[in-house]
Amino acid sequence: MSVHERIKYVSKENICKNCLNAHKGVCRSTLTCRICNSKTHNTMLHQGQTTAETLGDQAAPIKPHKSDGSINSAQNSSGCVETNPEHLLTASISYNSQQKSVILSTADIYVRSENERYKLRCLLDSASASCLLSNRACNLLNLKREPFKTYITGIGGNSKENKARVKINISNEEETYSRNCEFLIVPCITSLIPSQKINISNIEIPNHVKLADPNFCIPGKIDMLIGSDIFFDLLKADKIRLANGNLILQESELGYVVSGKLPTEVTSNYCCVAVETNLDNAIKEFFEIESFPTDSFDSTKSEEEKFCEEHFLKTHSRTKSGRYIVSLPMKENADSVLGFSRENAVKRLNGIWNKLNENNTLATLYKAFLQEYLDLGHMQQIIDEDNTKSYYIPHHCIYKPEKTTTPLRVVFDATAETSTGQSLNSILLNGGSIQNDLFSLVTRFRTHKYAFSADIQKLYRQILVEPSQRYLQRIVWKETNNSPIKIYELNTVTYGTVSAPFLAMRVLKALADAEHQDFPEAAKIISRDMYMDDILSGATSLTSAKRLQADLSKLLRRGGFELHKWVSNHPALLNDISTSEYSFEDTQSNTVNALGML
Repeated sequence: MSVHERIKYVSKENICKNCLNAHKGVCRSTLTCRICNSKTHNTMLHQGQTTAETLGDQAAPIKPHKSDGSINSAQNSSGCVETNPEHLLTASISYNSQQKSVILSTADIYVRSENERYKLRCLLDSASASCLLSNRACNLLNLKREPFKTYITGIGGNSKENKARVKINISNEEETYSRNCEFLIVPCITSLIPSQKINISNIEIPNHVKLADPNFCIPGKIDMLIGSDIFFDLLKADKIRLANGNLILQESELGYVVSGKLPTEVTSNYCCVAVETNLDNAIKEFFEIESFPTDSFDSTKSEEEKFCEEHFLKTHSRTKSGRYIVSLPMKENADSVLGFSRENAVKRLNGIWNKLNENNTLATLYKAFLQEYLDLGHMQQIIDEDNTKSYYIPHHCIYKPEKTTTPLRVVFDATAETSTGQSLNSILLNGGSIQNDLFSLVTRFRTHKYAFSADIQKLYRQILVEPSQRYLQRIVWKETNNSPIKIYELNTVTYGTVSAPFLAMRVLKALADAEHQDFPEAAKIISRDMYMDDILSGATSLTSAKRLQADLSKLLRRGGFELHKWVSNHPALLNDISTSEYSFEDTQSNTVNALGML
């Protein structure tokens, strides 16, 4: 419907031209026309030079797609009848307005590096006390940086530290002007300039004028900023005014620099959409969103995940004590692509000792951690190290002094590349995620009247790796900086390897399946209520909860695992547990985090 037809319709129906409602007397609506701000008519009834043009005004049903092409009502699998389709009403308005676009002074400048000349686009800024060069341009030119610490202060007093500078030679295209300058290196100078393309079709630039930046009207990157120490040295006397004096062409050593402001046409679009939703569909969507997630959902496994599952079933075994032995899932002929890695591991070890020599506390904790690793049989010293296929894993520490139980933990870097560019992680398969759904787990946990949580102590390190593969888990270590280097093999699943999470979770699932007959409820909890090495579960009665605690401990001990860091919402569930195995120290505390979120 055109504007004229709307006005005619409003007059015929005797309704208010401002609020479009039927009423008597003066209109009290505060609405105004969004185009001319008039209170005498609605935006939909505006007439003038910037006439609102209706792009769409329709009310039409959205017909549901059926497999047989029919648009009639049909009964779905749940027995619900799909009735009236949704209705959609859209109204769109578009109008043009004019704004002023400011043109900043930009120029092409030439930089010499290693006997080659490069063209960079620069911004001329007389208000800047320093000259700046982007990090991108510095890398492109392969410039040598000098350490230089200073602070750059911008609008609002915001200050940012600068750490480097370069000295380069800049010139114009003809090399009639040349100067050595000092630039501070910054990550980025500004966004694209100009921000949008400017129409200059109505601007007549004199033929004799050579522009410093022929593309001043096209958005482009800025890699250099010329400050006041060079800015005025570049300027020359000639100045040309265009576009009724709004545009200035200033002569410079780089050519004529364009600055000023020009009118720019801006198109504004407004769209309103109203949807009448089908009630049956709305109710169906509500129950789909609010429904409790089920554990029966099984996503399609990839070929790699299927291979890892089959590999585990074929290769895992148990010792006489019940501990699991697993084989690392590897790509085909993967170990043959590994190169030499010992030299890098030794280099990293020497770097660690440089740090340990400066911190006696760190050195003591580091040595104690690896000594425990050795004492528990989780690693063993290798006398005969003649194995060219061996992979040496570099290690370092994570130190958190605020933690009272384990302030330091040694972690292993299985991503360290060998001489061929391959690493241990690059040849291992990760097996995919077999974790329980976190949302379902947390939701179930919150329903228990008597709830508890616990942590499996050193989960990864309770699972042995097949002895024939332990050459892939070697490390180097020495007790002091000047002691001889010793070679060790890690006997257990190592955190830092991509296959470790899969192997740990798969072993727990296998243990639950194997011991299900003796501990049916506990096996169910391990399969359903575990996330990584944390158990979050409970029961409806105190007796059931205590029995479940005991069964979980017994079942896990059959696989060589121990539970610790216990916490519960009822003190009776902690009575039979040593206080050293609690997950908290302050007995007055009312809350304890679980999984870092509860």
